[in-house]
Amino acid sequence: MTESRKRPSSAEDLAVFLNNKLTQKKLGVFYTPPLYAKKALELVREAIKQVPEGNDYVIIDRCAGSGNLQEAMTDEELSHCILNTYEYFEYLVLRENFGDKVREIIPPTTDDDYEPVGKVKGSNALNWQDGVHPVMRQYLDDPKCTVILFENPPYSGIGSSDVFSMKGEKSNWSQFSVTKLCDIKTDIGIVFIQSAFKFFIRKPSDAYIVFSPIKYWKADHAVNKKLVRGFLFNKKHFHATEHTGVTCLYWSSEDHTADELTVEAYDIDASGQIVADGDVVIKRVHIKIADKLDKTNLPTVVCNFNGYESKILGDESGQGIASGWANAYVYSNARLDLGLLRGNSGKTTAFSITKENFMHVLPIIAAKEFLSANVRRDYKGYEVIYLSGDRFGSWFNDLEFLKRCFLYCCLFYHNKNLSFVASDGRFYRNELCFDKETIASKELAKHTLNPKEQEMLNLWNALLKKAKKTKEYNPRFTYGLYQIEKEINLRDDDKEYIYPDIHNDIQALKVLLKAYYAKYIVKKLFDYELLK
Repeated sequence: MTESRKRPSSAEDLAVFLNNKLTQKKLGVFYTPPLYAKKALELVREAIKQVPEGNDYVIIDRCAGSGNLQEAMTDEELSHCILNTYEYFEYLVLRENFGDKVREIIPPTTDDDYEPVGKVKGSNALNWQDGVHPVMRQYLDDPKCTVILFENPPYSGIGSSDVFSMKGEKSNWSQFSVTKLCDIKTDIGIVFIQSAFKFFIRKPSDAYIVFSPIKYWKADHAVNKKLVRGFLFNKKHFHATEHTGVTCLYWSSEDHTADELTVEAYDIDASGQIVADGDVVIKRVHIKIADKLDKTNLPTVVCNFNGYESKILGDESGQGIASGWANAYVYSNARLDLGLLRGNSGKTTAFSITKENFMHVLPIIAAKEFLSANVRRDYKGYEVIYLSGDRFGSWFNDLEFLKRCFLYCCLFYHNKNLSFVASDGRFYRNELCFDKETIASKELAKHTLNPKEQEMLNLWNALLKKAKKTKEYNPRFTYGLYQIEKEINLRDDDKEYIYPDIHNDIQALKVLLKAYYAKYIVKKLFDYELLK
């Protein structure tokens, strides 16, 4: 056994080791908060009540870790558990705490029976022959035994570090035998969920209770079963960095297709108590908005997410006046996944914004803003509400809505269109700002503004006038809020703003824009199912 895999001397030492944040980062796993694990047991107990009289039952957890989900179980419930874990240190804790209480721990191994980099032999649930460990097979094949799966599987997409990784090791989980038998292979968590129904949940009284982001049902449509009951939890309490939504759903074995799920939301307050937070309706998404967008005529200059040039792709500047990008459904990082660029983002979901289509596609950019840090970042929105193309085009004739999105997108900070001279000498002008005779300025002249819109525009004009008086201003450029912020709203060596009036106007405009967005745009985004 190498130094990195030496067994701590006691169960207490093991627990300290596994709950250390550095250890969690190395192992690639985080543990279910005890309050949420206890709440989820309500679903398990509902499933136990459905076990037919005279039946035995087993509670299987293929990714039990160190046993967080089992901590609050009664001795009777534990006696029905079959637990599996892949990581060696977790296995030691699991065996120490539950070895004499549960029906089976897989594998019943010795301390020296481990694979390289701290893995336990025979415990990789995605490499079991026919998807089932031999110890479990007898229970699955017994017609008088109900199977209840209760687990919090890992989740990460192809190309990301394996969630079983330790000290930077990566494993190509997409090549595991069980993965190859599943239809959807984009996420390891979805593979676990598909394999649950493929190999385990087969009898009428069987049940699957699973913690997971809702993407597997909402966007990937990996499950079409009847939901008995479900919860929405705040992933922030799983040691995640953001307040995002993670579901815990009780699925029966009954086939059922639905477009909506209603789940109960629960947060954990500052005093450490679990609190009911109302019901949340989750709607399924059917069409990727990226599939509806024009990916031709993209500018040939590629820009970084900060708006500045990265590289030149060709000799022609392209017909696009800007580009956006529309992730398939949900964003891994809304601050990076939001914005307009003068050039091509280089993303596979990049779409062209031209002088012919900009009024119709700017609402998509407005929809993406909803999931940014500035508007909606609570756990009932982020990773629960998705960008949708289900009613693509339905807003094209709503001229008032188009005007509102146009005005907002030409003024807001995440419009990262810049005017600049590229490395090959070509000049790229920001056309989606209200400065000089831009395409946006000409379009604005066609519209009548309400008092709030006029107030925003007046403040913008005052800000732009001040910016033009600075030494940093380039008269060849057309400026939006973002470029003024980056190139003119500068600080001196003492970290004081060189132009405090400009800085104050920027902050005031952001406040007006946020209020305008909430009052005049958000509802329509849901009405047209740009957000769902």
